Amino acid sequence: MELSKTTMKRIMLLIVFTVLLLVGIQRLEVVLGALGFLWGILAPLFAGAALAFVLNVPMSALERRLFPHAGEKKGKKKGVSPALARAVCLLLTFFLLALIILLLVLVVVAFMVILSLFSMIASGGRGGTGSVAPSTVQREPLPASAVEETGYYTDELGWILNERQLLSGMKAFYRETGVQPYLYITDNINGSYEPTAQEIGEYAAALYEQLFTDEGHFLLIYQEYDGYMAGYTAGAQAKSVMDNEAVAILQGYLDLYNTSDLTDEEYFGQVFQKTGERIMTVTKSPWPVVGGIFGMLLLVALCFFWWKKHKEQKNLEAQQLQEMLNTPLTTFGNDQDGNGRDDAEDLAEKYERTEKAPDSTGTGES
Repeated sequence: MELSKTTMKRIMLLIVFTVLLLVGIQRLEVVLGALGFLWGILAPLFAGAALAFVLNVPMSALERRLFPHAGEKKGKKKGVSPALARAVCLLLTFFLLALIILLLVLVVVAFMVILSLFSMIASGGRGGTGSVAPSTVQREPLPASAVEETGYYTDELGWILNERQLLSGMKAFYRETGVQPYLYITDNINGSYEPTAQEIGEYAAALYEQLFTDEGHFLLIYQEYDGYMAGYTAGAQAKSVMDNEAVAILQGYLDLYNTSDLTDEEYFGQVFQKTGERIMTVTKSPWPVVGGIFGMLLLVALCFFWWKKHKEQKNLEAQQLQEMLNTPLTTFGNDQDGNGRDDAEDLAEKYERTEKAPDSTGTGES
């Protein structure tokens, strides 16, 4: 069977394409690198074209508004040149764009401040000045077998008068995390009323061995004499939940509620309860909400500008129609060719000359 030239060309193109495809798959990194390099060159061009396209819409609108007769002659005087009109409108467009960006930034800042206030209210802060870090890790609670439940606190200073309030928050932490918390309240560490962070950490590690036989407890040492310091330690299994970020969140709640009007029992109960709630969920970012709000605002703005433009066009058509209806019919025969005579008279004279002219045979009338 003979193959035509067209079929041969198609087969050759298919072979070349297949070879190039195989080489591209085998050298995928090189191909991606080349595409990335090409995109790096073309990206500014695409960005510039997109920016020019977007800016041309408001710039054209400003030209029509501010310089409707640019380039036209008015008697002996010539109007504003189109180049100058475009340059002025371009500068005004950039100025308006900068104002819009500034307004958006101010709105974002105001929105973030409002979100922060709502977050503080939702966190139960009452007069606190601290801040609580977000939770960015999805944590799994420990199994019940990881903990041999013990007491929940030691109070060397006699602060805890309402045990129920304290245990309510600590047991809520236990239910959320599977880690049993333990609070140790004291005013000194090995006789020192101003211990260092290292001394508190070493004391906490030694105390953990004395108090617990499992690896599922979290021990908080709260030492206060002239100001407070806190030390922490956790069992090997508990550290999968009470990692550095979780401890930082607990420290944030300690600072947040420290200057509040809570009782001591409410203070420690709230700290543990809020910590358990936060560390076991990933804190949602407010940016999707912000983006959704700005998207809605942009959509509303676009709809408003379209409606306004549509209304202006309708008004213009109505105005033109009204002008036509108000124009007397006699004006339609006025001098349109600029010879100083009415066009209707010119037309009548033309037909009169045609009737008087001899016919094309030159015989004249019979």
